[in-house]
Amino acid sequence: MKLEVTTENYAAIVVELDTFVNLPKMNTIKHAIIFNNSVIISKDAVKGEIGLFFPAETCLDPEFLKHNNLYRKAEWGNVNPDKTGFFELHGRVRTCKFQKFLSEGFYMPISCLDYLGLDLSTLSVGDTFNLLNGTPICKKYTVPKKESTQPNKQKAAKKHSRLVDNQFRFHFDTSLRVA
Repeated sequence: MKLEVTTENYAAIVVELDTFVNLPKMNTIKHAIIFNNSVIISKDAVKGEIGLFFPAETCLDPEFLKHNNLYRKAEWGNVNPDKTGFFELHGRVRTCKFQKFLSEGFYMPISCLDYLGLDLSTLSVGDTFNLLNGTPICKKYTVPKKESTQPNKQKAAKKHSRLVDNQFRFHFDTSLRVA
């Protein structure tokens, strides 16, 4: 299996769940501590479970979101129209609150890669990748650039000197150009 890393800080990391924190008054979720990040996971997750950790500001691939039914609206492309997740179309992993509890990343069991038809037993804890056998899984999230409402008109910034005459003297070898 070929693992490729294009952006190391925004890559999927194979992890083994080890430390949990129960959340008061929560019946279906708990915190897992992954690389000192508190990540909300299902109450069903057990110690020793292998999965993928995606740090905040990672962008999940649309195919990954589609096959794991992670889109907030099923009509955006979820394979199962009866299941929905909480991701928008851009697939950005955000630090977010559930009730008053913070989640600083995203965790999925290793079975989330079953749709690729690969032998996942060859992955080991600590493996890091953005591409798995050439298939994109995640990348760094970049903020989309907004188009100007008036594309041909650019505002020129007015330059104004804030110096008051005879209050400040330039050194003799300082350029007199005022920015």
